[in-house]
Amino acid sequence: MSLMMALLEDLEAVLTAVLRNISSHESHQSEPSSDREVLDIFLNAANLTTDDTKCAESCMSFEEFRSWCARLPSVRKFLGTLLSPRDSGSEVPMLVYPENIDPAVILLRKEYAWHIGGALPQDELHEWRLLYHSTVHGLSFSTFLGNISNDKGPTLLVIKDKEGYIYGGYASQPWEKHADFYGDMKSFLFQLYPKASVYRPTGANSNLQWVSF
Repeated sequence: MSLMMALLEDLEAVLTAVLRNISSHESHQSEPSSDREVLDIFLNAANLTTDDTKCAESCMSFEEFRSWCARLPSVRKFLGTLLSPRDSGSEVPMLVYPENIDPAVILLRKEYAWHIGGALPQDELHEWRLLYHSTVHGLSFSTFLGNISNDKGPTLLVIKDKEGYIYGGYASQPWEKHADFYGDMKSFLFQLYPKASVYRPTGANSNLQWVSF
């Protein structure tokens, strides 16, 4: 077995340990899923290549490992704590939902929150409160805009499409009426299922946030 394959097994072991630690955090429970399913979401973010001259199976090169960590800042943060253990690297925001919400409709699992939180500063990892959910507040774009604009902090938008893919974005600035695009480079897009990734702005333009009331 090659050293690169041993590395993949080690990564899976580390991910298994940290995800189990995340699952132990108390919060409103979302719909349960298997450990294997959650683990694969993070492992699927890796772009593996196959080189028959080196190994019979997919291997992860050093550059692929760096790229994987760049797409998963939560993993990079956790691995960093192994070298400088100032914190656990597995902080999970407190997810605040209405008491009567059906766990089956909750999109933002604790593992997803950990993934997104890896790209955010420590002071934004305390409490995340639900502002709008289509099954709770109704299918109203006006209600959606009203709820998010009444909150003056950063926001997360999480979407599940008809094919089952889950993704969204983090907006660093409050939602306000502007004549043009606004925001800063702290905003980013993310993917949650079937694989986890974070996509930061390239800086090619400043078209980050805009809303028309």
